[in-house]
Amino acid sequence: MIVIEDNDLLAFRHGDNHAMKKVFDTYHQQIYIYAFNLLRDQHEAEDVVAQALEALWRNRSSINNTHHLGSYLYTLTKHLSIDVLRKKKRSTTYITAIEGNEDSYLAEEETSIYDRLDAVVKATLMEKMLEEIGRMAPQRKKVMQLLLASKSVVEIARSMRVGIKSVYTHKYEAFKQIRHILRMK
Repeated sequence: MIVIEDNDLLAFRHGDNHAMKKVFDTYHQQIYIYAFNLLRDQHEAEDVVAQALEALWRNRSSINNTHHLGSYLYTLTKHLSIDVLRKKKRSTTYITAIEGNEDSYLAEEETSIYDRLDAVVKATLMEKMLEEIGRMAPQRKKVMQLLLASKSVVEIARSMRVGIKSVYTHKYEAFKQIRHILRMK
């Protein structure tokens, strides 16, 4: 996983294309998975990710630190996904009403709404977790970022040049910190 450093963020804010590529490489897959989990549609998720990255580029001067960058992208992706779901619901309701299948549609839509609500709740928890990770000490933060990138403890230890036990300790303390914050809110 590529980690966005402060100097990369500064270059990004000034319109550096290389820094934008680094942001893209860091967040693209994560926000795509996030959007796909909300929308359950590959093309819609790709569109939302493109819109989110475009909006990030347009508003890059308002991003103050790497913590805000990730939070901004996840929040934007969530809101854009919800907008897509609202538009889809309106058009489907209209088409279904015309076809006269209102009862069967409502039963399917109710289940679908609960599934999507569940996805929105999970997405919100993920957003809060990422915000908290952004506030962590640098080593702990890096361990969590690499864990989120599906790296094993052994891979993390090698890439950070620390012992496996140290990685486990950072992981334990990070999860403890996240649990504490989630209980408070």
